[in-house]
Amino acid sequence: MFRSNQLYLKLYDEIAKLKMYNEKLIIEKMAVTKKNSELERHVESSKSLIKQIEKIATSNSYRNERATLGRIKEILIKNKIF
Repeated sequence: MFRSNQLYLKLYDEIAKLKMYNEKLIIEKMAVTKKNSELERHVESSKSLIKQIEKIATSNSYRNERATLGRIKEILIKNKIF
């Protein structure tokens, strides 16, 4: 009987440790999920910015390179990249 009580306590202790580890993993997963969402938003805004710059670079609206670069710089400043 003494041996079975020791085994029970040992198992109970291991279960408690696993529950604590599980809670830690849940918290880490939530943090990773949040960071992933932030990165996805950043990727989407970067794609949008690249499309805007590409549109300016390939359009004939600005007749010279200096004007084109000036417009690109404006977009970068507006998006707090520069």
